[in-house]
Amino acid sequence: TMPTRVFIVHMYTSLATRVFIKAKEIGLMKPGYVWIITNGVTDDLSLIDETGIESMEGVLGVKTYIRKSEDLDKFRARWRKRFPRLELSVYG
Repeated sequence: TMPTRVFIVHMYTSLATRVFIKAKEIGLMKPGYVWIITNGVTDDLSLIDETGIESMEGVLGVKTYIRKSEDLDKFRARWRKRFPRLELSVYG
């Protein structure tokens, strides 16, 4: 009888962390709420501090899977040569 609210979070990781901390503070991380994060956040989960990770308990993350191949290895090599300071992501 109680509706479920679904939120899809597609934003920079630093902003998503603040959103989840605030959502937990105001009670939006309880049953009845569903949170899904996209590649933009899942790619950078290692950059989120402990408080941010704890606030994301129960969040579902989706991530694009790209199968390894010789073409991918060649592309990565070209990427590193052209953009030595940028990490390659699914958006690259």
